[in-house]
Amino acid sequence: MQLNFPHLPEVTSVFSQFALHERLLKAVAELNFVEPTPVQAAAIPLALQGRDLRVTAQTGSGKTAAFVLPLLNRLVDLRERRVEIRALILLPTRELAQQTLKQVQLFSQFTYIKSGLVTGGEDFKEQAAMLRKVPDVLIGTPGRLLEQLNAGNLDLSHVQVLILDEADRMLDMGFAEDMERLCKECENRQQTLLFSATTGGAALRDMIGKVLKDPEHLMLNSVSQLAEGTRQQIITADHDKQKEQIVQWLLANETFDKAIIFTKTRHLADRNYGHLVAKDVKAFVLHGEKDQKDRKLALERFKQGSSKVLVASDVASRGMDIDGLDLVINFDMPRSGD
Repeated sequence: MQLNFPHLPEVTSVFSQFALHERLLKAVAELNFVEPTPVQAAAIPLALQGRDLRVTAQTGSGKTAAFVLPLLNRLVDLRERRVEIRALILLPTRELAQQTLKQVQLFSQFTYIKSGLVTGGEDFKEQAAMLRKVPDVLIGTPGRLLEQLNAGNLDLSHVQVLILDEADRMLDMGFAEDMERLCKECENRQQTLLFSATTGGAALRDMIGKVLKDPEHLMLNSVSQLAEGTRQQIITADHDKQKEQIVQWLLANETFDKAIIFTKTRHLADRNYGHLVAKDVKAFVLHGEKDQKDRKLALERFKQGSSKVLVASDVASRGMDIDGLDLVINFDMPRSGD
């Protein structure tokens, strides 16, 4: 199938320093991306060369574009009719997968590249029907992808590029075996990119050893860099009830437009949310047991400012990108210093 587009005007931006296809540069300009972030500047040239990468970079650092643009660049000039999934992007949560799909669609808007999404909490049969149309780029969470694979709806043998985003969080959530199985299904891949927000531990090192070939390791946005301008405070407490009282005092006495409270369990998220509502605090709660519609609504209203406080379990929180956040309260000690 011959693909014909009208002539595209020349696009000039700092992104044109990268050897990216003109259709991708046009999308970059359309989205008002002018100057690459540090992770984009470091990762895009190496990814375009076909190198395997291990990248340590925080959420919100612009890392999605750092892997999406090289990935699309590999696929953009394929002229023949494509009947195989050519790229797989693995992510820990539905929210992050949805955000990534949106980015892929925006960057590929001037191409014929098609993308699809497979996550839990959505209709299984509808996803199977989408897979029969065979998207070029598939984005998904490990559990549901494996279910579709086991049902015979998914063929990953033609995947050229595999991306593991927030790999440390997927391991934290117990997806190690699922990730390994999906990586093995992509046995003919030519490139693997692994992104994590932390340097991780033994499980992450083990995963890197199994899935990456001679990788380049890029360290961006270290904790010390991110902490500049952020006041950090540790408040000791004897028990959860005292913590709840401290949280309520902080919300009553700190100055903020948006605050997030992270808890390690759904139960604690619901409890904190209940206490806040009882004190007439406009709040939303976000965790894995909430259905997709409720989670989406909670995030949208929080971003728009109709509630000032979001209570979220750790697992539900990863990958959230929210502007104008003034106050973050970790109700429980985070899993790692990062």
